[in-house]
Amino acid sequence: MSHVTITDPHHFLFGQRLEVLKERSGRGPAHVVVALPGGRPRAVRIASTDLGETLITSRLNAADLPRISARTLILLMQHLSASLSLIDEKVIRDDPPTASRSRCVSTTADVGKSTRPTFRACGRIYRPRRKPRSLKSSPRCCGECKRLPARPEGDWVVLISSILADERLTTAHRAKLAYVYVRQSSVNQVRQHQESTELQYRLVDRAIGLGWPPERVQVIDEDLGKSGAGAVDRHGFQKLIAEIGLGNAGLVVSLDASRLARNNRDWHQLLELCSVFGVLIADGERLYDPRAYHDRLLLGLSGIMSEAELHQLRMRLHQGERQKAARGELRLPLPAGLAYDRAGTIVLNPDEEVQARLHLVFAKFRELQSARRVMRYLERNGLSLPVRPLLGPSPHEIVWRAPDSARVLSILQNPAYAGAYVYGRRQKDPSRCRPGSLTGTVKVAIGDWAVCLHAAHPGYISWEEFMANQGRLADNIFR
Repeated sequence: MSHVTITDPHHFLFGQRLEVLKERSGRGPAHVVVALPGGRPRAVRIASTDLGETLITSRLNAADLPRISARTLILLMQHLSASLSLIDEKVIRDDPPTASRSRCVSTTADVGKSTRPTFRACGRIYRPRRKPRSLKSSPRCCGECKRLPARPEGDWVVLISSILADERLTTAHRAKLAYVYVRQSSVNQVRQHQESTELQYRLVDRAIGLGWPPERVQVIDEDLGKSGAGAVDRHGFQKLIAEIGLGNAGLVVSLDASRLARNNRDWHQLLELCSVFGVLIADGERLYDPRAYHDRLLLGLSGIMSEAELHQLRMRLHQGERQKAARGELRLPLPAGLAYDRAGTIVLNPDEEVQARLHLVFAKFRELQSARRVMRYLERNGLSLPVRPLLGPSPHEIVWRAPDSARVLSILQNPAYAGAYVYGRRQKDPSRCRPGSLTGTVKVAIGDWAVCLHAAHPGYISWEEFMANQGRLADNIFR
């Protein structure tokens, strides 16, 4: 390039295009020698010219950069953090390490090479030009350097500086309380996976080991048996958020990120509050400070992986459930008029009174052509309807309830009474979520049912009559 433009706004030649006489590089930053308007040569750093921008642009090619997964990035960050948690500064050589703990190390040149000594002061390389000055008098040295003897060629020195994890704990943190959050996703896990629950309770020892007295460590276990997908029913998580917001918490201990939250909304809310109020987060392996950039990055990736893991589990379970339902082998809840026999086959309810009442409902609908009229007929005659509750331990016994429009419609709109095996009558719709529940559901049109097997078991009416009843009910709505 014969000319360059000065692009550094702080340079006194900013905006001028000058002729390049030659390029110069050495131990310091690369320079170019340009000719000033008066003809005098002057050295300018390449980084201050458009030549530096061209070099940077040519090097940064996204297509040539390696790509790694988020999980690999987490492992790399954890390995880097573990490496930085060693001694304050450690000298690593080919031969066994020495016990030197000095912050500054000075070394001589290799044997057979130049005898000019080389000093490494506080991580910088300092080479005196004429006579080596005393390290204590050097303005670049901290005054605690030690002269190491000459080493044979091939040895190397690496300085590693780090901040110990305990240095993040201050008196201000220990003056507040430490909270240990314990959670299991379901009641069955609490009953059957007791070892995992005990492991989480033993995190109290982790908080005590970090300097908290036992009486200042509080355990929050109100969320045992509750899912971490949302914070609606998790009173323990809401209590933890409140204690952090009130400034009572100095440390939050949990087995991993998935114990605290399984969705990014709750997870990042927790991180933001901990960052604002200076609360540290600890798991079974290390300590995190949400105000530190690298710790915040690790915590954010942990939350993302926790939510993605839950999504993968749900997707696999749903796919297996749907394949089993496509064969008609998935055991679905049955209405009051049907039951499973000992072999697992669907049959009519052996209770003759239940069968007679359901036959009466279908017959009256054929006669009256209205679900409300059928309900009024049953009320006038003091007839109840059989209902099988879905909540509570199985097997669910049949109970009799007073007739109303919803119960009559549930009988007329249930395809199981037409002998059909149906899967996917309802689907989740978060916009219809009710207070106290995680998700809401909406009805799916008959043509969009995922699985619909006709004549899969005995029924009370035919499939043709069932479709005719659905058309009649739809007409009654718009009458």
